[in-house]
Amino acid sequence: MQEYIVNALLIVVALLAVVLQIIGRRPSAAMTRKQKVMLWRILAATVLLLALQTLGPAAFEPLGAAGPLPGGLPDYRL
Repeated sequence: MQEYIVNALLIVVALLAVVLQIIGRRPSAAMTRKQKVMLWRILAATVLLLALQTLGPAAFEPLGAAGPLPGGLPDYRL
C-alpha cells in the first residue's frame, strides 16, 4: 500500500511541475530563470525516482550488496 501512495505522490509532484512550467511560460507569470530551472530539476528528479520506484527491488538484485545505490546516485546529481 505504501508503494501506491509514494507513486501517487510522485505523479502529483510531476504533474504540478509540468503545470507550473506551462504557467511560467506566459510573460505575465513573473517567474525567474532560476525558478524555471529548478522546476525542470524537480521534474527530472521526480521522473527518475518514479522510474526507480516502479522497477522495484528485483531489478537491483544482480548488483549484489550495492543494491539501488548506483541507480539512485544520478538523482542526487540533479
